Amino acid sequence: MIGPYAISILAIIFVLVDVHAVVDLTTDTFIGIIASFIGAAVTFIVGWQIFSVLNVQNELRKIDLLYKTLESKQLELDGKIDLFDNRIKEQDVFQKRMKDELYAGIHFLQGCMIF
Repeated sequence: MIGPYAISILAIIFVLVDVHAVVDLTTDTFIGIIASFIGAAVTFIVGWQIFSVLNVQNELRKIDLLYKTLESKQLELDGKIDLFDNRIKEQDVFQKRMKDELYAGIHFLQGCMIF
């Protein structure tokens, strides 16, 4: 596999080797050079856009996995909250029953003391 900078280095070598050639600079040459720079810039921008899209998709997968993990933990905690709510309700019922029995005992003792 050719390294990422190999093509650039080869292009620089070809330019340096061809420096001694006789070059006729015209407006067409200038337009060609500008078009080449614009093409290289557009290629860079399109490549960067593709990289960004792939990176965003990877991040979205991570976020989706994290969301599913948090959703499962939320369901687990909701179950525990429901369990504690049921226990609290049971304790309230037990406390009310004990309170009623205590008042019944007090009233019984008050009734016994009157007679």
